[in-house]
Amino acid sequence: MRRRRRIETMFRDLILSVLVGFVTGFITTQTLMLFLWKHHALACKLAYSRHHQPHDMIGRFRGLHSETTNKKLLFVGVMTTRNNLETKARAIFDTWGQHVPGRLVFFVGTGDRVASPLPVIELSDVADDGYPPREKSFAMLKHMHQNHGNYYEWFMRTDDDVYVQTDLLETFLSSINSSGDVYMGHPGTGTPYEVGRLGLETNRPYCMGGPGVVFSGNTLRKLSGHLWACLNETVTSHEDSELGRCVRRHVGLSCTSSKQFCDLFYQNYKDKTGAWTTGLNRHLSDSLTFHPIKETQYLYNLRIHLDGRRLRETQLKHEHFKSAIRTLENSIQAVAAVLVEDSPNNCSSVPCDLDSGQPWECIHAYDVHSLDYPNLKESVLHRGRIISLANAKHALYTYLKRVQMRQRLRLAKVAYQRLSADRGLEHVIVIYDAQLRYYAFRTVETFNPVQIREEPLIKHFNPNFSI
Repeated sequence: MRRRRRIETMFRDLILSVLVGFVTGFITTQTLMLFLWKHHALACKLAYSRHHQPHDMIGRFRGLHSETTNKKLLFVGVMTTRNNLETKARAIFDTWGQHVPGRLVFFVGTGDRVASPLPVIELSDVADDGYPPREKSFAMLKHMHQNHGNYYEWFMRTDDDVYVQTDLLETFLSSINSSGDVYMGHPGTGTPYEVGRLGLETNRPYCMGGPGVVFSGNTLRKLSGHLWACLNETVTSHEDSELGRCVRRHVGLSCTSSKQFCDLFYQNYKDKTGAWTTGLNRHLSDSLTFHPIKETQYLYNLRIHLDGRRLRETQLKHEHFKSAIRTLENSIQAVAAVLVEDSPNNCSSVPCDLDSGQPWECIHAYDVHSLDYPNLKESVLHRGRIISLANAKHALYTYLKRVQMRQRLRLAKVAYQRLSADRGLEHVIVIYDAQLRYYAFRTVETFNPVQIREEPLIKHFNPNFSI
């Protein structure tokens, strides 16, 4: 009863230890180990296999919109000016612009020829420094649809004072069906003075332009043909609210109003003059975009801050993963030790070779099992087996070079033995290492040749003996 309770306790500990992430998948896919004994002069090795199927999370998300898999994921258009190309635009290109899952292009208005290594497109008949940039924004969206509408799933319009976490944005967009009508960003209704004066329907927000606005390809296609008409029907001079009115009128969409999107496309209301000059709290570090960033240097600082945080999180996950693996290995070894100690089935019916009809006996722990008759067993102390096994282990101890293997030899509880006149006394001793890889070493102790000589019978004659 105590032995059964001990086994139940160890299995319960095993179940608790493997409830860590994908470790559950690891333990459930383990294959039962099987002895594969073959001819070998000294060793027979255990072969076992493990099957692990990693899960590609992004691949699963991408499967949600398989009809668009021939397109690239994202086209980002950044509105800027010639004066900002070597400052704000350069900082964007050097930081998050390098990792856009698709393409990033800077758009400027009409002016002198641009001489910049950055990807820049000049919009015709659009003022470069005009503000609010309604014409530039609408012309940029028109260009994006006409020239790139068939090659990308998503389109994003941003200002040049925003930081985008492209890896999080890629994961987020990859989880959404891009074939539908989508218009999303940070929902806004204007200042308290402007509420009800922006030409918006009641409780119908627009997407604020600063933190970035994302369109599905289908939404941009429906919107593109009405952009110039919307410019002639404006109510205010604002670019983002007028774009929201145009989307609502011709596509039937309002900006996402969920509080979650206020955090995903984050607008900093606390520091209007020099936003994001301090570190981020844990909650905001998962935002997709940060706006506004007025100081160019802070684009670089923010990149260093976010990369450092991600590195620390990765290190913690790595340590947690190693700890889980150690726990799992200890649990497996504990279960294996129980099986070695308590299960007579560790005696294989096929030891090293079958080159002789002489049967093998299995020495398991302190019992000797007959492989021909499994129900027959006796103590290892009988017939001097414990002495012969000790001699075999001593010979093997001097042969082994690695200290770890010598230590494991002392714990070996499974061995095979057979005795024959022509071969002598043979042992096969089974050892397993920390990775549960099994080894079997064979020792042979031969007998001296039989000597025959004739003895005179007279020396042993007994006169009192009678037949």
